[in-house]
Amino acid sequence: MTQAGPECTVLHRRPVLWPWQLPAGPGPDLVPVAVANPALESVWLHDPATGAGRPASPQAVHDPALVTGFDLIVRVIASVVPESRRAGHRASPRAEGGGDRVVVDHFADADVDVADPRLIVPRSGFGIRLPSLSHLRRVRLDADGTLISSGAMVLPDTGPYEVYGKEDPSVTWLDGEPWLSYVGVSDWGITPMLARGRWQDGAWVYARVAEAQGHHDNRDIKILPVRPGGLLWRHDRVNTLPWGPKRMTWATSPDEGRSWSASRPLLAGRFDWERHHVGAGAVPFPCEGPGGAPALASYYHGVHRRADAVAGVYQTGLAFFDAEAPDRELGRRETPVLSAWTDEAFLAARRAACSLPEAEFAARHGDFVIPAVVFSTGHTRLGERQLLFSGVNDFCIELAELPPLQALVPSGR
Repeated sequence: MTQAGPECTVLHRRPVLWPWQLPAGPGPDLVPVAVANPALESVWLHDPATGAGRPASPQAVHDPALVTGFDLIVRVIASVVPESRRAGHRASPRAEGGGDRVVVDHFADADVDVADPRLIVPRSGFGIRLPSLSHLRRVRLDADGTLISSGAMVLPDTGPYEVYGKEDPSVTWLDGEPWLSYVGVSDWGITPMLARGRWQDGAWVYARVAEAQGHHDNRDIKILPVRPGGLLWRHDRVNTLPWGPKRMTWATSPDEGRSWSASRPLLAGRFDWERHHVGAGAVPFPCEGPGGAPALASYYHGVHRRADAVAGVYQTGLAFFDAEAPDRELGRRETPVLSAWTDEAFLAARRAACSLPEAEFAARHGDFVIPAVVFSTGHTRLGERQLLFSGVNDFCIELAELPPLQALVPSGR
C-alpha cells in the first residue's frame, strides 16, 4: 500500500505479522488474539569475511546489500478461547507469580464495565483487570519483512509485577549488547522493568537488571543509545491523567538502570493532532538534526480525541533532541509522518489475510481491534531508506518505508 499527500510522508506500508501466525498459549485455553508493540531487536547482516550472518544494532546505519533479516520482540496478546468462556461473564487470565501456570478468573457482566474493551473495570471502582494476558516473543523476518519463524517466549518466567502480563517491549543497543525495557502489569499497576541481553546458543538471552525501575505508571520507556555524562538515559511517558494530558519525560540512572532520578518534563502536545497526549515511540537514534547539529531523532506518538475512537487517534511524529543534552528539544515536525489506517483500508487488508468467517473472527478477535491506532516502536536505516515497524489498531504489525531522514528534518523549533 502506498500513501500520498502533503501531510503524509510514508512511501509504502503493509502488514507483516498477524496474531494467527503465532503459537497458541501460554496456557491451554489461551490463543493469540492480537500482536502489538514491535521492538526491533537486531538487524541481521551477511558478513562477507566469514560468510555467516551476525546480529547488529538497529540504531546504526546499515548497507542494504548486507541485510538478510530482522528480529523483532513483540507483545503477543492472548485471550481465552470462545468455547472456554462462561456465558454472562468476562474471562480474565493471569499468570501465577514465579511460575508458568495460567489461571482464568470470571467476572459477571453485571458487575463490570467494559466500555473500553481493553479493560475489565469492576463497578465497585477497585481492581481493574484485563481480558487478555500478554507475553513477549521473538519473531524473525526476512529482508523484505516476510515472517520466517517465531521463537520461544522472551523472559517466560513471571515476576510479581507481571501476573497480568508483559507489555511495551523496547530494545536499545549499548556497548555491543541489547537492553530490553518493558512494563509489567499487576495489581501494582504499570511497572517499568529492565533486562540486559547476553549472546547464548545463537540468540540473545535476557536477565532482569531491575524491577520497578522508576515510577509506577511510567511506560513507553526508551533507553537512549548514548551516555552523556557517563549515565544511562531514558525517554518515557508519564500518566498525568486526570490532572493533565499525558506527556513525555526524561530521567537518568547512575547505576546501570537499577535506580532513576525523578521524571522531568521533556515533550508536551503542541499541535492539534497531538493535543490529548504525547509519548515515546521508537528508540531515538543518532543523526544530524536541525541546523546540522548532532542530534537524536525520535519517532514519537501523538494522540487527539475522536468520538468514535475509544483510544483516540494515534499518529507518529518526529522530534529531535540534543545528542549531548537529550533533555533539550531541537525541533519537531508540525505534521505527522505516519497516520493511522483508515477503517476501509484496514478491513480490506485484514480480510485478504484472514480466512475466518466474519462471525468467527468477531467472536475470537473482535474486542481486540482498537481502531485509529498506529504505534511506531521499531526503527532502522538501510542506507538512505528508513524502515518503521508499528502496531496497527493494537492488532497486527506493519512495516512502513519513509523518505530519507534529511527530507523530514524541520528548519527550526
